[in-house]
Amino acid sequence: MKHLGNFVEPGASVLGVAGHWAGNAIAFRNPNGTVICLVRNPFQEKKRVLVALGPLRVTVMFSPASFNTLVLPRQAVPKRASGLVGF
Repeated sequence: MKHLGNFVEPGASVLGVAGHWAGNAIAFRNPNGTVICLVRNPFQEKKRVLVALGPLRVTVMFSPASFNTLVLPRQAVPKRASGLVGF
């Protein structure tokens, strides 16, 4: 899958994902500190989703029936955060 190969680096660790969208999402912390979140919108309409990682909150609009890659820069990601919620 191109999303994984282009964004998730060797040595990345898997983060926990919780919430209503957890079955359609997976997240990784790269060795350089960036967090990559891959999300599938299985619905035939746009969906607005809140992504939370520690104190960081991001609202994203996903297109219908789409795969999406979120790249959270290491400067924005709390060092001790261990998982994503809000899905």
